[in-house]
Amino acid sequence: MQNGLVTLTDGANEATVTFDSSVFKDINIIMSPCNDVVIIETTSSAQESISIRGGAGDDTVTLGTVDNSFDTNIHANLIVYAGEGFDSVTIHDGSSEAEKTTKITPTAVQGLYADSTKSISYFGVEAMTINLGTEEADVVSTCNLSQPARTLESLDCSQIKKYRT
Repeated sequence: MQNGLVTLTDGANEATVTFDSSVFKDINIIMSPCNDVVIIETTSSAQESISIRGGAGDDTVTLGTVDNSFDTNIHANLIVYAGEGFDSVTIHDGSSEAEKTTKITPTAVQGLYADSTKSISYFGVEAMTINLGTEEADVVSTCNLSQPARTLESLDCSQIKKYRT
């Protein structure tokens, strides 16, 4: 059995749910109408997808961690549906040393995963920050980005070799 682990907290109290990730391949997280925070630090390689549905509050979704590379820790397709309020997504891939070609479109980010068939999809998000890796050969391309506002951050000045719009 491959254990999956979900920790729920309201800031003061915490509950942990363990499940067989080989059985539960698709996970849906439905946020409350409050200002919620969802952090996906790692997923099992057996996970197919994780869908996050925002509520009416100002929600924050963080994918990956500052200390771990995205491509070796996140294996599931991630889908973020923002709700009402101001919703933001932060993607951490700053620790990655893998050479990547990342494509950012109005509804998806492709090229961060080790598996090129996987992607992050997002809908109705007001703000997005993507922290990229340290590989100098990274290529970032964007197409038709008008909304949401997107910020690309790198760990060193030479990190983004090419930035196309």
